[in-house]
Amino acid sequence: MTAYAEAGCVLGHGSLAFQPQASLLYRRLTLDSYQESGAGALDLAVDRTELDSLQSGLGVRVFRRCKNQGGTVLVPDLVARWAHEFRDVDPRARATFVGTSGSFVLAGRQRDRDSVQGRVGLTAYTSGNWDMDFSYNGEWADGQHSEALVARASYRW
Repeated sequence: MTAYAEAGCVLGHGSLAFQPQASLLYRRLTLDSYQESGAGALDLAVDRTELDSLQSGLGVRVFRRCKNQGGTVLVPDLVARWAHEFRDVDPRARATFVGTSGSFVLAGRQRDRDSVQGRVGLTAYTSGNWDMDFSYNGEWADGQHSEALVARASYRW
């Protein structure tokens, strides 16, 4: 389950604008229990696992609107945001070897509570019903990072 809320206010005149933003993101990941098979005494039985994330964000978006002669509006943008995690940063799952009574904990990589997030993008709003968005998105924390190239097309009817 995911829920996201964001508030901001566009400041600026003309084609260049600044948008301070505050956001709140809640995510819940549930992994049902399962049991491996085919390895005999080495089969694992893993308990149900639930992870909760509540992340705040505070940052700014800078963008410019450019309209060409064909009516397409191009919006290049740059986003920089500080994010803080309030919930689970230490993922864990409990498991046992099938046929034994002793259990152990599988620990995932602990995440930092604070990170920097960024985006460099270009969105095209066509004079027709198509919108296209291309972006580079990243998140950086102490010793950890994730990056993605994203392309999206949408059609309005």
